[in-house]
Amino acid sequence: MSILSNLTAEQFQSILLDEMTLLHHAAFDGNTEVLKMMRNLPYYKEVVDSDNNEIGWTPVLWATARGELEALEELVKSGAQILKPRKDGVTTLHLAACTNDVHVLNYILKAKSTSSVDMISDDVLNIFFKCFHLGLVTGSSCCK
Repeated sequence: MSILSNLTAEQFQSILLDEMTLLHHAAFDGNTEVLKMMRNLPYYKEVVDSDNNEIGWTPVLWATARGELEALEELVKSGAQILKPRKDGVTTLHLAACTNDVHVLNYILKAKSTSSVDMISDDVLNIFFKCFHLGLVTGSSCCK
């Protein structure tokens, strides 16, 4: 970690593999130990919501899409935005609904202190319910 601590936020974000930073990979893999270590980096707050890839995936979105609840909790606890959308507007709510992950969906709703999705726009709400219903009926994901 000492090598990473000597980098700037820009340098850290330029180290990519498959369009993902090391933080994205840790979230994707559900590696909470690495996520906990990375939150001590001096530039962590600058990179935790990084979406500098083509589609706009953040570490939180990857953890949600992969069903990595502990990684999601760690990211949110350390300051990540839970509802920051991808460039196409897809949020964690969409991904949790599309993957039929009730535990992740419940966590997102509780983290936003709500029991409904009324904090988002009607367009997003429409997409959310379409994804949720399609996922329930077919068992497939519509938001990848």
